[in-house]
Amino acid sequence: MATSTLIRLLDENLRRAPEYGAGLSNHLPMALHALHVLGASDAGLERFAAAYIDRKKLPVMSAHGAGRTPSLRLGDIGCFEAWQAHYDARIAALGPRDALARALPELWPGVAAAAFHGPIRVAHAWQLGHPGELGAALAYWASRWQRIDVESASTQDLELADWLAAAEAAARSWRADGRLISERMDRASRTPEFRAFAGGLRPCANALPHAARWAACLYADTGDFTVLHVVTGSRAVLQLSALSAPPPQIWHAWAAAIMASAIGERQRVEATSCSWKEVVGAARSSLDDHVVKLVHACHELSADHGDDEFLAAACRAVAQGAP
Repeated sequence: MATSTLIRLLDENLRRAPEYGAGLSNHLPMALHALHVLGASDAGLERFAAAYIDRKKLPVMSAHGAGRTPSLRLGDIGCFEAWQAHYDARIAALGPRDALARALPELWPGVAAAAFHGPIRVAHAWQLGHPGELGAALAYWASRWQRIDVESASTQDLELADWLAAAEAAARSWRADGRLISERMDRASRTPEFRAFAGGLRPCANALPHAARWAACLYADTGDFTVLHVVTGSRAVLQLSALSAPPPQIWHAWAAAIMASAIGERQRVEATSCSWKEVVGAARSSLDDHVVKLVHACHELSADHGDDEFLAAACRAVAQGAP
């Protein structure tokens, strides 16, 4: 259950913009929830929030939408405040669960939003049980909605293991410029290498948990920053899938993110501390939002699906820190 300190910090963050710098996501509400679940104290939450706000120079919400007719265009960050008002009203009318279940079918095709930060923020908000944060999270997903499609259907019919191997091979054979992960994902999706395999995954049961485990292993072996987002994004999709089944586009986005990474050859880093107790303790004291979120995601995925790969990924994150 959220403490009064966590609720206050979340309320205060609702006055801040969903992004800072040149299109980078405000991770504060996601990291605060992750820290809370990992057992951080109220003092620890306060410490993290103060450091994050100062380090990222988080801007307050602009008033650029004041006096304009509300617009609800998917994928337009300029519509964030309109989407936030829309979802706040829907949550007030339907309640958080029904409002979220109703929103997901429209949002799922754009699951790539801000390198999966749309669904990641929504999943954290849903678990938090904070209606205001859920409205803001849904608004962020809608306003950064990004659809990844396969322009021509693959003639392949690949088992999951073969499809994942094809994604990894494509990631090593192709490189794209682009400061943001979302930009590189878009460029990857337009390549012949992507079209050759991305649409050729044969449907199978429990594909996403298996893919999440594979991504955790890839992160443990490479420490790649983009792959980290695939792991945390997979956790979010699994969490939200209980309310609404995601469409095939999630696999297109997943494939584009793997291709957009800069992975080299796999090489496992030996961590000095590799027990959940030590890793969770290190994450609780960390000021690195990505480490906190990755450890939280892996801890939850391990509890739900088992496997040492999630622990190995968490150990790599703690040992390596932010890129």
